[in-house]
Formats: sequence, C-alpha cells, structure tokens
Amino acid sequence: MHHWHDAIYFSVVTFTTLGYGDFSPVTQTAKTIVILQVASAVIFITVFLGAFVSNIGQLIKIQERKT
Repeated sequence: MHHWHDAIYFSVVTFTTLGYGDFSPVTQTAKTIVILQVASAVIFITVFLGAFVSNIGQLIKIQERKT
C-alpha cells in the first residue's frame, strides 16, 4: 500500500470481514497487524452478537412473565 487512504480502506474492509483481496499486506509487520486486526474484529462481533442475543432473550422472558 502506497497511500494512507489505501490503508484505511484495507482496514475497514478487513474489520468488516469482507476481505475483497484487492490489497494484501506484504511486510511481516503489516501481516502481524492484520492478524491482530482480524482477531479483534472476530472478538468484537462475537461480543456484540452475544450481548444482543442475551438482551433479546431477557426481553422474551419479560414478555412471557406478563402473559
């Protein structure tokens, strides 16, 4: 990547787990950063979805108690 906007584009595409493949890291440092970024994206999505599903479950229990 030669420009900062390419790096931001790559980060957003990688973080959202799309990964088009039009850019890829070349240096060892860049590859390490990408590995950490992908791992953090997976953890973020897992935590977010877990909290979301847990809240929906709690709302369903509350609705069942009312009926």
